[in-house]
Amino acid sequence: MEKSAVFIDGGYLNKILKHYFKESDIDYLKFSELICKEVGVSRLRTYYYHSLPVVRPNSKEMNVDTLICGNLFLILKDFRDLK
Repeated sequence: MEKSAVFIDGGYLNKILKHYFKESDIDYLKFSELICKEVGVSRLRTYYYHSLPVVRPNSKEMNVDTLICGNLFLILKDFRDLK
């Protein structure tokens, strides 16, 4: 089985969790294992990072709905239902 590293963008993930699930406390290890299971790879390691967003003059803040991509929302929903 292929191995994979999971990179978690904490700022993005926390915004999605707060907006759709009203909280941001999750087990990142279990979450990364669930992502690997969905993709069909084994988890080598997980990296978590969190940084401030880039703010440019005269730019509108992105709507959180435009940030959802692929099956991330469905994986988060399934993960939250497991708790």
